[in-house]
Amino acid sequence: MRPGSSFCFILIAAPLLCAGITTYAPLIQYKAGPGKKVGVIGIGGLGHVAIQWAAALKCDEVVAISSSDSKREESKKLGATKFVNSKNEAEMKAAAQSMDIILCTSFDKNADWGALLSLVANNGKMVILALPEAPLTIEAGAFVQRQVSMVGSLIGGKKMTREMLDFAAKHNVRPWIEKMPMSDCNAAVKHVIEGHPRYRVVMETAAAAKV
Repeated sequence: MRPGSSFCFILIAAPLLCAGITTYAPLIQYKAGPGKKVGVIGIGGLGHVAIQWAAALKCDEVVAISSSDSKREESKKLGATKFVNSKNEAEMKAAAQSMDIILCTSFDKNADWGALLSLVANNGKMVILALPEAPLTIEAGAFVQRQVSMVGSLIGGKKMTREMLDFAAKHNVRPWIEKMPMSDCNAAVKHVIEGHPRYRVVMETAAAAKV
């Protein structure tokens, strides 16, 4: 290991120990892979890693779902095969009932949950990773008529975290990070709150920055 490489590994691995395992665990639990179409709602700190996992797992389709077109091209670079703007009625209609698993990693404050659920295929699952600030209101028929499930997922244990890190190394799954000095922690927090990072901020000590 060359001098300083351990610091580089830590900077890359750190986001995987949160955003990485949070998105990896449900994909493994619900058997994402060949024959499955996976959607990811929200292309941010969690979503950009989730897209990479789904692509590395060789899912038939990896669909990035966002409320704007600003990340359309970046989603393709991450491994998405399709992009759906949730504010575009034509794109939503074309994608209806097409995804076996959808990971909800973030959402617009005024999200139409009924519309998002309509993207899930019959017998499919919507996995909630981001917590809504208000109770969800969804017609029960959306679950009963098409046997769709909405489930939650928190994180994975030690065994799955080790598996996840090995998988990331083997398939070159890497979080996109912005390094900022530890002394600028207030600026980093502001940067995150304003939604600017692409896609995770990693705080770096002065000693690490010199390596």
